[in-house]
Amino acid sequence: MRSYVSVSGPVTSRRPPPMGDLVALDEKYGRRDFSTGWTEADLAAAVMLVVRAERWIAWADWD
Repeated sequence: MRSYVSVSGPVTSRRPPPMGDLVALDEKYGRRDFSTGWTEADLAAAVMLVVRAERWIAWADWD
């Protein structure tokens, strides 16, 4: 089974991504790779896109 979600709404960009947001992603998903290993050059080139979801469409396919 494959599941899909389509989300639409206004998008804002954060450049560079705030370190607090990267740490929050690590905490939310039980990871440690969002907020570690970045060099200053990596952060300067990175962009975080933030979608304020106004509409969700979800569906699944069964093979």
